[in-house]
Amino acid sequence: FGVPERGDLTVDIHNATGKRVYHETISDFAGDYDRTLDLSDKAPGSYFVVIAQNGRVLTRKLVKR
Repeated sequence: FGVPERGDLTVDIHNATGKRVYHETISDFAGDYDRTLDLSDKAPGSYFVVIAQNGRVLTRKLVKR
């Protein structure tokens, strides 16, 4: 995804019970976030990716099979 404005970016992944299983913070970030996150050690099921920056939050559902 692309982030046009500069600011502190957080990327979290939560499992279906709400437990955070991944966290990343990047200070003063702008540009394209292009990473592959390794969830191979996590159980199959639903996860939620939560991206936050400058007071805005975007949440997307991810299903691991």
